Amino acid sequence: MTSNNSTHLKNSLDQVFKINFRRKSDESILFISDFTEDYMLNTITQAKFKQIQDRNLYTKKLFNLTKELYGEKFVTSKYESL
Repeated sequence: MTSNNSTHLKNSLDQVFKINFRRKSDESILFISDFTEDYMLNTITQAKFKQIQDRNLYTKKLFNLTKELYGEKFVTSKYESL
């Protein structure tokens, strides 16, 4: 992602949190994403694994950009097993 795209996405995230979610300056933001345990890899398809992987990468990008916007104090992540 180029710097210009990152800036645009950060501005968009800021608007979503302030306008759509009506986030107040003292409120935290929690990102939740799923993942697969090693033992589960034999029970899901490659396509399903790719979907999970893509969601995790996108969530991580949004998490990092949001952390840049608001700081570590207000942004938290949590991973949940399927």
